[in-house]
Amino acid sequence: MARRDLILTDLEEALAAARPPLPEVLRWRVSVHEAGHAVVGMATGVALPSFLALRSDGGIAHASRVRDIQDAAHFAGQLALDLAGRAAERLKFGQPSAGAGGEVESDLAKATRTATALEISFGLGDSLLWLATPDAAQARLALDPGLRARVEARLQQAEARALRILRANHVVLDDMAQALSTSGLLTGPVLEELLARVVPDRGPDMGPDTVVHQGPEGGQNVSPDIKPDTGQDTRREIHSDMGPQTGPEPVPMTRIADGTAVSTPDTVQPLHDQT
Repeated sequence: MARRDLILTDLEEALAAARPPLPEVLRWRVSVHEAGHAVVGMATGVALPSFLALRSDGGIAHASRVRDIQDAAHFAGQLALDLAGRAAERLKFGQPSAGAGGEVESDLAKATRTATALEISFGLGDSLLWLATPDAAQARLALDPGLRARVEARLQQAEARALRILRANHVVLDDMAQALSTSGLLTGPVLEELLARVVPDRGPDMGPDTVVHQGPEGGQNVSPDIKPDTGQDTRREIHSDMGPQTGPEPVPMTRIADGTAVSTPDTVQPLHDQT
């Protein structure tokens, strides 16, 4: 029998055969989570998503990291990206799941390492003192209340920015999550068309009470901040590092597993991998 090149349909069929589908409610939540990462990555210019996929244990988002000067603005975008899945959950469901945390490579763990390194390793905090390498910096959190407070403030600001971006792009967020939930794999022209509708973010210093909203036809208008959608949607998921919990142990969902905060290669790598 003649051999042929691998096509997208082959990958879709292999994924479907190898992994049983997620429960519908979890599927929708993971889809929202992953779409949140993709929208914020595109809006901040930190990453260009290449595909989003659902798995039996969660979801994954891959993206090409944009080469950039590693200044405060770059890391602010990185932090917003890391917390975007959790922010999307808050926006759509009123509260996050435990999926953004738990593991060493979880969204919260990566964001905490980055924020800590900014303060005492990268020279981008309140002091010029170098106190530790990025990998060792986090150990100082338990010993330094002042450092904990500064890191917490950075994380809160990053999540607030991610929420603002997602509210401004709530229409495309919903459409992207729906497309992912329906197909299980989002890539190529369909994903590119959705990403082209994302409203770019004006930066971390934009006021929290005013957002640029995306209208039904993709138009923009400035209006007061909208409130989170607290309706319990019966559809499904987010990244594999987050999602509803059915037992005493957190059920991991998607997390964007990219390089460290100091690595910004321009090759394709996972943005978030919920496992």
